[in-house]
Amino acid sequence: DNTLFKGEQMVAILDFEEGCYDTLLIDVGMAIIGCCYTPQHQLILKAASRFLEAYNAVRPLTKNEWEHLTCFVHYAALSIAFWRFRQFNIRRPDAQRANTYQEMITRSAQFKRHQSDLYGQL
Repeated sequence: DNTLFKGEQMVAILDFEEGCYDTLLIDVGMAIIGCCYTPQHQLILKAASRFLEAYNAVRPLTKNEWEHLTCFVHYAALSIAFWRFRQFNIRRPDAQRANTYQEMITRSAQFKRHQSDLYGQL
């Protein structure tokens, strides 16, 4: 959601209002939740697999990180869901966006259903 593309090439990363120093696996989970789904919230296994392979080639995930990856994907989805719920239902109510938090819950559930398929591709 926070990337700009020119054709197939990513040219910018935007929106760092909640940037911080934390566990690197949070970024991996956020990238999967933000970049590896169709607009209908279906996990694109090939995209997630290719992302994880490329990430792991540059910065290998530890055994512990591989074991906890699913938790951080869920954490990423739920943190975005919380932000959207708070933003569009409490801070600045917006009837058109009030339920957008549910998209992240759907993505989290999709990942859970397909995690064994994804890990089988790696």
